[in-house]
Amino acid sequence: MATSHGNGRSSAPSSSIPCVGYIRMSTDRQEHSPERQRAEIIEMAERDGYRIVKWYEDFGLTGTESSNRPEFQRQLQDASNGRFKAILLYEQSRFSREDIFDVMAHWRLLRQAGVEIVTCQRVVSGQRQRAKKGQRNGGVVFGYDREIRDETGKVVRRVHFQEKFRRPMNWSTQLVPSADTAAVDAVKWAFANVLQGGTVADVLRESARWGWGGNLCKGSREAGHKPNHSQAQASRVSNKLSQAHRSR
Repeated sequence: MATSHGNGRSSAPSSSIPCVGYIRMSTDRQEHSPERQRAEIIEMAERDGYRIVKWYEDFGLTGTESSNRPEFQRQLQDASNGRFKAILLYEQSRFSREDIFDVMAHWRLLRQAGVEIVTCQRVVSGQRQRAKKGQRNGGVVFGYDREIRDETGKVVRRVHFQEKFRRPMNWSTQLVPSADTAAVDAVKWAFANVLQGGTVADVLRESARWGWGGNLCKGSREAGHKPNHSQAQASRVSNKLSQAHRSR
């Protein structure tokens, strides 16, 4: 069992997993202070058999811009050099609040280095619970249609992601992969591109060339595309993106 010391590090048998702790707080008014984050991380390390070998701390810095967090960048570099096997966090948002494609780039680097991310927060947030049930968080989700269910849970309508529909207050919505298979293929291509080393800029440039612009994550109605033209346009985009994907 690990034991903690005054410097915030913990010692443990050599058989424990070498790890680092990462702490971030963007403002002094945040509820989860550095001291609380550190204490929770140390407790988890002792409980679960991790040995903290180093701490990285970014204070007063937002989680939406990883390039401006020097300790975060140093942590990624040390991970690439094989200095530890895990990053311990108080909660996932301490690692990053960036766009999903940017976060995937960090995840890919850590996966290639054999480094896992472990968080103290075991309670699933309300947003994550809704997402796991297929419920929508926020606005339009490109490539997902909405199943509209009445008060009994019966599906009464399927709404394309480009279509506007306001449901009655006592009805519910569940997200399902769109019947627009070309749009679904475009989303799959975007994620595959990033996983294979592409950047968000690559995805946006390629999608803009074929008509989707930056709307793979927003829904194309916001860009002014008309639903009655979407299927033909989506087919062209899907074909071009597939060709680009095969040529990589």
